[in-house]
Amino acid sequence: MKASVRGMLCVVAILALTLPAAAEMTKTATVDVGDLAAPRQSTLYDQTANPSGNLSSTQDFVDPAFDAYDAEGADDFEVTWADGWNVEQVAVVAGYWAGTGPAESVHVTIYADGGTEPGAVVCSYPNNTYVDDGGGIFTMTFATPCYLPMGTYWVNVQGRTEYATGGQYGWGTEAVQTGAEGVWRNPGDGFGSGNTTWTPRSVAGYAEPDYSFRILGEEAAPGDTPTPPPGGGGGEPIPTMNAYGIFAMVALLLGIAVLVIIRRR
Repeated sequence: MKASVRGMLCVVAILALTLPAAAEMTKTATVDVGDLAAPRQSTLYDQTANPSGNLSSTQDFVDPAFDAYDAEGADDFEVTWADGWNVEQVAVVAGYWAGTGPAESVHVTIYADGGTEPGAVVCSYPNNTYVDDGGGIFTMTFATPCYLPMGTYWVNVQGRTEYATGGQYGWGTEAVQTGAEGVWRNPGDGFGSGNTTWTPRSVAGYAEPDYSFRILGEEAAPGDTPTPPPGGGGGEPIPTMNAYGIFAMVALLLGIAVLVIIRRR
């Protein structure tokens, strides 16, 4: 009996950013959305059908002396797939004025829905590299996908650019509103608009209600369970226990039970 128990235990053990006066909050630009480069991933959401031809300042100025002019924009989109999306890229209509760039990097932030404005941060991707197709489309690819369950979210895209050498960076706008109206803010109020918190674009004085962008990636497989990437939010599925893992766990528990019985004797 004792030998059998010892054998079982052996098996168990084995298993076991001040700008010049000429600076502007918006700029008319020539952008040919028809030249959109083919995405590397599937297009999950597309809001580029009604470009206004204008750019709206959404810039993180490299020079700290210009920080009062840092501005951001955000717009909403819907995740329509029942199992959610793994967002791998965001592509935007964008460009420069008072210079020709290039941006050092592009910040991308995805938020939960706060009703008429962004809510809590879901995924944050600061200082992304990007691909400029030369036709006004900037594509940012994430090192870790952002998993988004079905629902409403907001995306914020901000170019980090040196004004002295690159000028101003702006996000292209849409002439037609889709979903909630896009929002804009200039926390340091360098532009003197008073819009230091998220403000609907129409209230901020803009004629165009939305921004031009695409969300790219893959529809999540049924049963995927995300794990947050750096900055919060979605990510890769958490590894699940297979049949061998379950067997090893049961064997370990059985071995512990046998050991307890032996000690009691």
